[in-house]
Amino acid sequence: MSRAHAEVAVDTAATAAIEQLNLPAGSLSWATIHRASETLLGKPVRIVRVDSLEASRVTGLWMETPQYGQITDWTGSHPVFKTFVRLHEVGHLASGHAGCGVSPELLEALRAVPGVDEAETIQARVSSAGSPFAAVLGGRPTGVEDFKEAVAEEVARRLMRRLLRVPGSGVFEFFR
Repeated sequence: MSRAHAEVAVDTAATAAIEQLNLPAGSLSWATIHRASETLLGKPVRIVRVDSLEASRVTGLWMETPQYGQITDWTGSHPVFKTFVRLHEVGHLASGHAGCGVSPELLEALRAVPGVDEAETIQARVSSAGSPFAAVLGGRPTGVEDFKEAVAEEVARRLMRRLLRVPGSGVFEFFR
């Protein structure tokens, strides 16, 4: 697939994912996106913060269990980065991504995260440095996992732009 075709495919999939959220026009907040995610999923979406994740480059995690969905981020992250990671995970939820191939080593590192043992779906956001998803960030998805990551990143970019449009809402909530 050429780069131009890949960009069109990512753009189309990201647009469809955002439409699935059925977000209102105008100002947007994290709370609105969170509620829309729960409505789309048909069950609660928990936000879990973890102090650290040793031996892993995972910066965010989307999991789904029979009772709830879960977005996990790391307490040490800057609030703006944390918001972007959460929006990335919402991108997976809204796109209906069924999870990624999690290596046994990564799964073992994730055991400290509440809910991992109950998860039917796990999608991990991996730091681009040295990761198999590095090509995604350059706009060149090379496979199914790369494509899913590229779509989630594009959803996050678009939603982040909407959050930043209105001072006093959205991303600014995390500075309180």
